[in-house]
Amino acid sequence: MKTKNVVVSGMLLGGVLLASAGAKAESLEDQEKWARQDSYMESSIKDANTACGTSGKPITNQFDKASFAKEDWSSHSPNGYCSGVFDNLRSICANVDGAKQPVQNQIKKVVCRYAGKGKFGMSLANGTLTYNVDWDEPNVDDKIAAFIKKNLTTTPAAGGAAGESVADKEKWARQDSYMASSIKDANAKCGTALTNEFDKASFAKEDWTSHSPNGYCSGAFDNIRSLCANNAAAKKPVQQKIKKVVCKYAGKGKFGMTLAGGTLTYNVDWDQANVDDKITSFLKKNL
Repeated sequence: MKTKNVVVSGMLLGGVLLASAGAKAESLEDQEKWARQDSYMESSIKDANTACGTSGKPITNQFDKASFAKEDWSSHSPNGYCSGVFDNLRSICANVDGAKQPVQNQIKKVVCRYAGKGKFGMSLANGTLTYNVDWDEPNVDDKIAAFIKKNLTTTPAAGGAAGESVADKEKWARQDSYMASSIKDANAKCGTALTNEFDKASFAKEDWTSHSPNGYCSGAFDNIRSLCANNAAAKKPVQQKIKKVVCKYAGKGKFGMTLAGGTLTYNVDWDQANVDDKITSFLKKNL
């Protein structure tokens, strides 16, 4: 009887998968080793999916096994590093307002691979978050969290423009919280419901390590409060003429204020001297 040629991509023999085209199959020892890694990852993956509301369509983990194959696991093991991505996703979803939806929309799978010394890094494309592990990289959790926050965007802006990153959203939320007491105090003294709006684009490229918007923008409200507290006659014009403050970074030598249509616009210059005196003088002159 003529023997038939049969082509198969793989077959099971005694429970072991034989690879196609003569490629070496994964040994029982390796299968067992990776099964342990998967089991160690389970709680981190589950907690992240629960916190991010992705349990219905869970974010999954995939080890790039070949990249870890020749590495020494006696001092390091993949799960000890790869789980960090899920731990940081859980923390971000639990603690950063507005982060859940971007995670749900933009991360479907995590691929974890060993890259080697000096090659730590991450990328995010087409729903896959890839983590390139370096055993010796310091401050890994901070770097993972920073990458995720920077590269996840909130609902895209009109016209297809990129939305605000989770990192920027978190940063501006802090600025709003720092401003809250100044706004509240001004409204209490003046009998108003003034609001603040940061011109975010104008501050976007500025260095906040020495300066921050709230430290300057709050001055408008502090001086409005002081004006109402020290001059009863000031309350009525403040109530009538100011409804909103818009604070923007103007640049060196471009400090100034305008008042039109109920909007007080404050053009910030980090280096302007005697700012409080100038704000108060403008208010008195224009109310």
